[in-house]
Amino acid sequence: MSFRKEQIKKFNSLETPFYYYDLELLKKTLGELTKESSKRNFKIHYALKANSNDRILKLINDAEGLAFIAHPGNINEKILLSLIKYGLDGIEVVHPSHNPTQVKFYRGIVNEFYLLASGVSD
Repeated sequence: MSFRKEQIKKFNSLETPFYYYDLELLKKTLGELTKESSKRNFKIHYALKANSNDRILKLINDAEGLAFIAHPGNINEKILLSLIKYGLDGIEVVHPSHNPTQVKFYRGIVNEFYLLASGVSD
């Protein structure tokens, strides 16, 4: 991927960190994943990080993928609730960095909004 001079100038003016998404490339990639996974009766699970946004969530949902927030402790509750409103499918409830209070909190959100729960050990 190459960037035009105007894009580089714009990037240089932004505070960091910032996130750049090539939505067309993401659409193409999700389309290919959906096509190939359907041949094997697989379901796409896409982990979103703290840089999540509703446009990416919509693309994943449109591709019939499942979108999960990984490391939910890295985003504030307001953003998390907004992503749920836009179609988030699940939350990483269990993670080594989560203390028992956080696990209980995320389980509560999962139960309240009928989401899927995931857990990893990284």
